[in-house]
Order: sequence, then structure tokens, then C-alpha cells
Amino acid sequence: MAEREVIPADEWPEVAFFAARVAAERKARGWTQHQAAQETGLSQPYISQVEMARQNPSLMVMAQFARAFGLPLSALVPDRVIKNGAGS
Repeated sequence: MAEREVIPADEWPEVAFFAARVAAERKARGWTQHQAAQETGLSQPYISQVEMARQNPSLMVMAQFARAFGLPLSALVPDRVIKNGAGS
């Protein structure tokens, strides 16, 4: 079986969009990354990595952010992902 190339998370536009939305929502609430970590149950270093698009968060992690922000998950991902799926 051929080895697949791993594409860095920051090269996926969907991940970059999510990263920007997380950072914007956190800042809109006046939260530090440490406060966001407390609200989401994630670590502050992980929050930092997500906001820099250095992590490709799972659906479960994305849902943790949405719940902490009091938003539907759809508010944190691009519309085209909702309409067409991530691969479109």
C-alpha cells in the first residue's frame, strides 16, 4: 500500500476558517485562551494550536467549542462544508 502524503492542517481552507472563527468567538467574549480552555475542557496549548490552524480538530472537539460559545456547530464551519461536505 502506498503511503499517503500528510497535508498540514493550515493548508486546508476549512481548518483555517474554523481556526479564525474560534479565535474571533473567543475574543468576542473577552476570553483568554486559558479561559477558553476552562470552558471547553481542552488544554490552553491545544486551543493555541487550533487557533493557528496547526491542529485538525475532530468533530467532537469542534462541538466542544460550539457548546462553549453557545453556538450551533454550523456557525464555526464554512457554509459550503454544511451544504456539500468537506471534500467539495
